[in-house]
Amino acid sequence: SPGMGAFGLVDEGESVTSARVQKVKGSLQTSDKQHFFERCTSLNHQATTNVLHVSLNFDPSEKLDNDKEIQISSQTIQTALENFVVPKRRLTSEADFEKFVTDQLAYIFGKERVHRQYSVGGFLALKTDIDVGNGQVGIELKIADNLSAIDMQRLIGQVVYYKRRFYNNNLLLFIVSKSTISPTMKELKDFVEELGTTVIFTTAINV
Repeated sequence: SPGMGAFGLVDEGESVTSARVQKVKGSLQTSDKQHFFERCTSLNHQATTNVLHVSLNFDPSEKLDNDKEIQISSQTIQTALENFVVPKRRLTSEADFEKFVTDQLAYIFGKERVHRQYSVGGFLALKTDIDVGNGQVGIELKIADNLSAIDMQRLIGQVVYYKRRFYNNNLLLFIVSKSTISPTMKELKDFVEELGTTVIFTTAINV
């Protein structure tokens, strides 16, 4: 089925180029995304399946050519993650959430460049949840509602290892929750960012 861009449709199989990326001023809030979805659905009485709204906003200094595909960088992927609308129903397990994010990134950047459970090498045989660009950008995913204190300690260890061993400044942590950010999660987010890793937090919605 077609994918939903910021204010237009992108047909399945069509290459997403800079000419088709429409600029939106400012970052969309969760309420903005949900309102946009509800409005689109209400206008189409035949709609039976919810769609995903993704807005990619590039800095004017990048001066992308019309026929140039979206470049893989930590910034472009961060922008995509920040504008994902995550349905609560995709948070039944981390594996389901991982597949959902992988599918959306693959639609934007190309499925041949997005991989799940990507090995970072070494005898520890650790793997990042998602890799984009065969080692260019790594993404670690977490569902905030499922994290225990031990899970948080383990997460900090993962971030340190992946960052220093493999991705350097191109590691992203994407956290989603069924509710707004809690004081505990805010503390975790701030600490991971002090380690030099970008953290994207988003609240899932009912769609």
